[in-house]
Amino acid sequence: MGTDLDYAQVHQEGGTTKSRRLTPSLMGALRKWLAKQDKKVRDRMRWVVRPDNENRELEMEVPKRPFIGITEQTEDAISDILASHVMEAD
Repeated sequence: MGTDLDYAQVHQEGGTTKSRRLTPSLMGALRKWLAKQDKKVRDRMRWVVRPDNENRELEMEVPKRPFIGITEQTEDAISDILASHVMEAD
């Protein structure tokens, strides 16, 4: 089980990634989107749309955010299924 999405590995394991090139049209779209956000989001994201970022790819560190793996709930479900199959085998 897993995914072949480009960004999956960096989200699973953490690491460095680059944004798309911030073309003038993309910067315009980002500015329009940002204008519709609440103040907290605007304050945190304003740096992205600075003029000196135009035509650049921004590099950033992404913290580890595992989404593939076995949770405690999944472990319990597997144990229940195995126990059920063992009981049926007797």
